[in-house]
Amino acid sequence: MSQPSTTIRVKEAKEMMKSVISYNIECGKRNSQATEFIVPFLIGDPGIGKTSLVNQASKEMEVDCETIVPVAMDPTDMMGLPVIDGGNTTWAPPELLFRIKPDTTIFIDELT
Repeated sequence: MSQPSTTIRVKEAKEMMKSVISYNIECGKRNSQATEFIVPFLIGDPGIGKTSLVNQASKEMEVDCETIVPVAMDPTDMMGLPVIDGGNTTWAPPELLFRIKPDTTIFIDELT
């Protein structure tokens, strides 16, 4: 079964992304439930500018953008490193968490 296809221009896509970022920032300010946030899913061939679009939209909204590429990461990049504390093993928070602020756009890239 083929997926439905919608083609939009880059300018339109960027404006849509900026609207999503703005909406999600407002949800965060209201301490909204996770189900209220919009999580867009960008589909397209490699090299068409999906990552650039998200980065540019974030920059224009004056918010940080953290791009995460799971296929290029080690599991400890997301889980943190194991730490032995009083004979128990716990996980130190990953460095990534310290870079993310409440209004940071998190872009998970290369989910294929």
